[in-house]
Amino acid sequence: MTPTPSARRNAFTLAEILITIGIIATVVISLLALLPAGMEASNNAAHKTVTAVILEDLHDRLEAEQTTLIEGEVGDGTKFFYDSQGVYIPPEADEEAKERRLYWAKVNLVDIKPENLPTTQRDSSDLMAIRVELYWPVNPDSGEPLREEPGTEITYYATSLAGVDWKTIDQEFEPRIEF
Repeated sequence: MTPTPSARRNAFTLAEILITIGIIATVVISLLALLPAGMEASNNAAHKTVTAVILEDLHDRLEAEQTTLIEGEVGDGTKFFYDSQGVYIPPEADEEAKERRLYWAKVNLVDIKPENLPTTQRDSSDLMAIRVELYWPVNPDSGEPLREEPGTEITYYATSLAGVDWKTIDQEFEPRIEF
């Protein structure tokens, strides 16, 4: 006695189940393989955003505190520390704030050699190069970077708008740096 077509059960064969499991496993493994690349891209984007915030803060500090641009390390060896959001942590901060240090910015002003300037500016230019080396991560206790090489190095050019005799022209003048 053979079963009638309506009495047969429709079922998956073992081969169909194995093929389906193989396809699902391939898709899941492919998605898992993308996670590290996505995490790295996310970390790079976060570091670039914080770097931009830190550079803006450093520029504002130079503009507010420097009356003249003098070659050498900015801040008499003071280290510029920042937390994970790019918020400045001053040297006199309490221990709790110092534990949040993640970035260290080393700022140097470099005088540009006259032969590298246009001929019209060789004698009168006060153009300087501002070199910022940004290290992360740093040891929260000592503030020393955990890597020897900086994570980011940026150099840009600036000029002080403070002329030698400018105070005699405008008593309210405050020097600033333009880039």
